[in-house]
Amino acid sequence: VSWPAELATITQSDPTFANIVLSVNMCAAISRMSRQVIRDAAINVNLAEKVISMIASAINREEDKVFAVGTGSGQPKGFRTYTATNTVAQVAGSLAGDDLVNLYYTLPLQYRDSAIFVMHDNATKLVRKLKDSSGRYLWSDTFENGGLRSAATYPTLLNRPVVINNDLPVNLGGGTNETEIHFIDFSYYVIGD
Repeated sequence: VSWPAELATITQSDPTFANIVLSVNMCAAISRMSRQVIRDAAINVNLAEKVISMIASAINREEDKVFAVGTGSGQPKGFRTYTATNTVAQVAGSLAGDDLVNLYYTLPLQYRDSAIFVMHDNATKLVRKLKDSSGRYLWSDTFENGGLRSAATYPTLLNRPVVINNDLPVNLGGGTNETEIHFIDFSYYVIGD
């Protein structure tokens, strides 16, 4: 990008792209059943469909875990495994709303509109109790359709969606109740599936 004078030659802009190595890892499950068991079970419940549903749920759960905390060795590398470029230490002995505001503003402006908060339930319990100077909670449950939350509606914090991931560690630091809160733009986290 340049600011040339009138009738001057525009400087060529050549973006640089790095190679991304996609490491292939397979998550799999198998369940062996005899044809007799499947036939007998089909009388009351379609056992094959039930087992397929259970395996799909187990694979989804495993992917959720490794996309967060995976080591990258024989499994995907989770977002937590990458070196964080912007971190914010808790200011005082207890989590405060200012800590979350500081975290929000460590992410450059161009990424904030797409970013979400990711935290463990232990952090959620603390964050839900935080209030602003007027006594209003920082956390907002978004309810639609007469109080029912749709699958696509998430609670918000500082007007950004919050996703709970209980695979984040809770045993950081000296105690067994210390965890992390992430503020991430996942549009830059590529999953080859």
